[in-house]
Amino acid sequence: MMQRYLLICPQTHTSFRLPEIKAVVELVGANVQFCETHSGVDPAPPFIVVTCDSATGIEAVVQRSVCIHQCIEIWGEGETWDECHTAVRAHPDANKTPYTCDGSTFKLDFLCRGRKFSNTLKQSLMKSISTYSFHGKVDLKEPDHIFYFVEDTGIVHGVKSTTLPSTSTSAEGSRTTTYFGRLVACGARDLINRINLKDRNLIGNTSMDPELSIIAANMCKVARGMLVVDPFVGTGSILYPCAHYGAYVTGCDINKAVLHGLGKTSRANPFHKMRGDNENIAATMAQYGLSDQFLGVWLVDQARHCWRRPAATPQHGDDTSTPPGTAGLFDAIVTDPPYGIREGARTMAATPADGPAAPDNYWMRHESHVYERDTVFGDLLAFAAQFLVLHGRLAYWLPVIKGEYSEDQVPVHPCLSVVANCEQPLSGRMARRLITMQKTRAWTHAMDPLVPACTMPPAPTTTGSTSAAVPPPPPPLTSLSFRDKYFAPKADAAAGAERDKPSADPVVRVEHIPGFTWTPDAVTEDVWQRLRTWMATAADIPWATAREGRRVVQYGFCYDYAKQCVDLTPVAPIPPLLLECFPAVRGHYEQCIINEYEANQSIPYHTDDGGFGPSICVFVFGDARPLRFRRRVAAAGTPNAASEGDVPTDATVTEMHRFKLTIPHRAQYLLEGEARYKWEHCITEGAGLCYRTCVVSLCGAESVVIIRLML
Repeated sequence: MMQRYLLICPQTHTSFRLPEIKAVVELVGANVQFCETHSGVDPAPPFIVVTCDSATGIEAVVQRSVCIHQCIEIWGEGETWDECHTAVRAHPDANKTPYTCDGSTFKLDFLCRGRKFSNTLKQSLMKSISTYSFHGKVDLKEPDHIFYFVEDTGIVHGVKSTTLPSTSTSAEGSRTTTYFGRLVACGARDLINRINLKDRNLIGNTSMDPELSIIAANMCKVARGMLVVDPFVGTGSILYPCAHYGAYVTGCDINKAVLHGLGKTSRANPFHKMRGDNENIAATMAQYGLSDQFLGVWLVDQARHCWRRPAATPQHGDDTSTPPGTAGLFDAIVTDPPYGIREGARTMAATPADGPAAPDNYWMRHESHVYERDTVFGDLLAFAAQFLVLHGRLAYWLPVIKGEYSEDQVPVHPCLSVVANCEQPLSGRMARRLITMQKTRAWTHAMDPLVPACTMPPAPTTTGSTSAAVPPPPPPLTSLSFRDKYFAPKADAAAGAERDKPSADPVVRVEHIPGFTWTPDAVTEDVWQRLRTWMATAADIPWATAREGRRVVQYGFCYDYAKQCVDLTPVAPIPPLLLECFPAVRGHYEQCIINEYEANQSIPYHTDDGGFGPSICVFVFGDARPLRFRRRVAAAGTPNAASEGDVPTDATVTEMHRFKLTIPHRAQYLLEGEARYKWEHCITEGAGLCYRTCVVSLCGAESVVIIRLML
């Protein structure tokens, strides 16, 4: 016999509600049917009526789902309380007697959607219990059973409501339904508190909300004995609920510091600025008692991963095996790929910067570049198609712009089918969507061309040929535009393409620093895209390492970082692309320096070498960092105060003048005169949002041009 149940859901992450519950129903194998939800206009109602033929089946669903607060076995329902009372009295005694007999204890509770019960109505409903043949006693502290009076007014979330009168009425046009029933089970909401970020050993700037991590695990139907991987594991937030459900979990990442819990801690006001011995994924697994489910993490570039396809094996009870080399490895892949907001994606270059590297320092000597967002998701789907078992699931997060999103933006693969697409709003303009896909078709070697170019080995050259194979075209660069629109003001988002046009605003002069001027939107977005593509794809860029540890490449002439002076020894000529994108600025230039700064790297206060010339012109791209200035001058009232224009001597009483300015994307600023020689300037570390910084210096006899690239 099919029994009706009322699912009471929390009002958080409402778009995930029905897909998550349906995934759990499939996982548990319960015969659950969804009935009409009496709201009519609410796509995510907090009250959901279902039917199930087994009490243990519905209990298993509720106890696994994080999108359900409580489940109530419906004993009676109606459009009015009188109809509900009649239905309860007509409910079979065989179902009621075990919970209402002598010796049992019970408690009454009340729930209402959109409004509150009046005290008068509560008292009336409590008195009606005498007509239900209840023989047990009331126990408010530790009752054997809890019964609920529930009223669904049909008022959609967000509509202003008032207290219900003693007679049940609702807003005009809405339908009221009343329920009475027994509490059957509570949802898995306690797991959210168990793995909360506040008490977790290891957290990072991008650690995922525990509730969303659990939802992602449920969408992939993670169960005991499964093998689950997170290709972009970070601090391991997604692995913990998967391990809690009994799966064996592993993950990989390219960031060694995050992977092993090294470097600065992400906690606010810590006693120690650096991470401790217990701030790593393994220690956090032990904190939750999940060490037996943890297989370790791997320092791996996902674009060139280390996994190998297993031999042919039967797929989940299938009678036949897949062809050799096409069997899956993982039962589920759950991940949150980086997309350049708080953390950036990196991938290793094809070869080391200065020749083959030994195994012990391979990772240190290989150069990395930006891992484009489109390529990240293309590689992820190709990886899932090859390494998921048949009918295994992939769940990943896709960032979108609300006004521009369409279903066509979801990556596709012939082996994978979309089973759910849920949105989490991030702001009024931005959101991210949890895409859940299922492998419905076995992967074959014939699908290798579908793999994005960055995951395929370079094409071999023909024997005896003098020309190398033509490299594949770069993937579409959509991550930058998404990142720009994420940080852009609302007015810029409304302007659309107008934002990419050079600004006609005049040069802005800074009165505090004579000789310092800056111009917004001095370069078009097309120039930035071309330069960025060249930086990410060119294989002949002669990268080196500066004294401070950042990457450097020099063209024309060389700046000696050891001697801290300009060396007129000729080096590689300036690439034509730079000459084309940045024509002569205030004269001819003959030198180009490219400095790359990671988010945790900076430049201390300094004045640029005099060999660079009297003018320095700087172009800024990407995420802006504060540009800080300082100058030591003679204090007022001292004997040397009259010579304020000169640098004070050691015997002079001095004071420090300071100034800070943030230069936006595609802007230009110029240092001349006092700003060039008498003011020191520095570039600070990133605030967690800047993950790559490149500085390109184009200098000649008359001027120097510096281009700062913050990818």
